[in-house]
Amino acid sequence: MSRADKRRHTPHGPGEPARALEERGHAVTTGAPAPAPAQTNPPPQTQPPEQMTGGGCLLRLSWMLVGHGVLLVSAILIARHTSSLFSLADAVFWAAAVVTPLLRRVDVVRFAGRTVDGRPATLGDWRRYATRLLPAAAMAGWLIAHAVARG
Repeated sequence: MSRADKRRHTPHGPGEPARALEERGHAVTTGAPAPAPAQTNPPPQTQPPEQMTGGGCLLRLSWMLVGHGVLLVSAILIARHTSSLFSLADAVFWAAAVVTPLLRRVDVVRFAGRTVDGRPATLGDWRRYATRLLPAAAMAGWLIAHAVARG
């Protein structure tokens, strides 16, 4: 190819500014490598829930089902027991009210506990459960059981 032919095949002729060519819609190359196309991150994929260990499963069942079940059965026994203000059922009830949040804390801290709706549980979730929800529900349940027993 002759020198004149090369000038015809170059993106712009000698002396013709690149800006003028760009304004007419011509691509102008500078000899530098073309920039890589912008990389987009793939859409976030939902992570499958972590596999639960046998101990973690047993612990979660303990505080979710057994702990609350013991509270319920104890409250029923308190309601049926009319002879004294404090009975063995009361002791079991309050023991369960103390142990259940401790089990939940171990679940959150050691076994990556989850909330009922499947989100990872945080210490804030545990704190709300241990200081507001369970004490209020336990006290209300205990008072109602004793009111039924006296009524």
